[in-house]
Amino acid sequence: MKLTKNQLKELVKEAILERISEEDKLKVVQKKDSEGPKKATTDIQDNPFGDEEKKEKKDESVSRRFTVKEVQKWMKTLEENRYKKVYNADARRVAWMVNNEGVDLQEMPKSMSKKWTKAQYGRERYLAKEFVKSKTEQMNEAVWKLPKGFKASDVDELDAELYRAGLRGAKPDFNKGTITWHDKPGRVGGLSRIKKILKKHKAKLIKETSSSEQKLRHLIREILKEQLNEAKMTNLLLPIKDRPKVVNILQKKLKLKITKDFEYGGKKGSNFVIELDKKFKNKFLELLVSNNIKVRG
Repeated sequence: MKLTKNQLKELVKEAILERISEEDKLKVVQKKDSEGPKKATTDIQDNPFGDEEKKEKKDESVSRRFTVKEVQKWMKTLEENRYKKVYNADARRVAWMVNNEGVDLQEMPKSMSKKWTKAQYGRERYLAKEFVKSKTEQMNEAVWKLPKGFKASDVDELDAELYRAGLRGAKPDFNKGTITWHDKPGRVGGLSRIKKILKKHKAKLIKETSSSEQKLRHLIREILKEQLNEAKMTNLLLPIKDRPKVVNILQKKLKLKITKDFEYGGKKGSNFVIELDKKFKNKFLELLVSNNIKVRG
C-alpha cells in the first residue's frame, strides 16, 4: 500500500512524540492548539515585482565605481607626478577611497593597507577628493520646459516621480515650470533615464550643454574680458628716477588700486611703463606736470 505525503508526515511526528516525555508532549499539543489553523499559503508573492523594483531603484541610485586604471591615468596628469612613476599600490588605495566614501579606513583590505599601523593616509585622501572633484566638474547640464498650462502641482508630482526613480539630482522650478538636471560621471545613465521620463510628460528640452561647451564659453568670456580691459587702458612712459613720486600720485593722491585701475609695465632703458585706466589719464597728467615729471605716451 502506498503512503501519501501527509500520512508520512504524521508517522514521523508520532515517532518523535514517542521519544519525548509526557510533559513535553503536552506542551507541544497546547502550542499547536493556541496557534490555530494555518493560513493557506501560495508560492505567489503579494507583490511579485516589489523586490525587482526595489533592486532596480537601488541600482539606479548607486554611483558608478571607478577603476584603478582610471584613477592611475588621472594621477599621471598631476604636476607632482610629471617626472615620477605612479605606483599601482597608490592608485589602488585612492580608487578604494573614491569608491568607498565615508567608510572607515580600518575596513580597507589588508592587501592595500600600509604596513605601518599608525598611517593616516593623508595624501591618498587628498587625491581621492581631488579625483572626485575633477570628475564632478565634467558634467552635462540639461533644462526641460513643461507644456503650456502647467500647474505647480504638476511640477511637484513630476519631481516626486523622478525622486522615486532614483533621479535625485533634478532641480524643479515651480514658477517657470522647468526641470534642471546636472549629469555627473558618478550617475550612470542619469541623463538618458530622465529624458525618457520627461518625454512621457511631453516636456520640451530647451537647453543642453556639455562640459566641453561650458569650458569653451568660459574661455571666450575670459578673452573678451581681457580685450575690453586692454581697450580701457593706456600706456605711459615715465622716468625710473621719478617712480616713487609716480607711486605716491597714483595710490595716495588719486587713490587708485593696482591691477584694477593701473598696472606696472616693464622697463624700457631708463624708463618704465604704467598701464592706466583712460578715465584717470587727464587728472594723472595734470599732477605729473605740477610735479615736473616728464611723460610720454
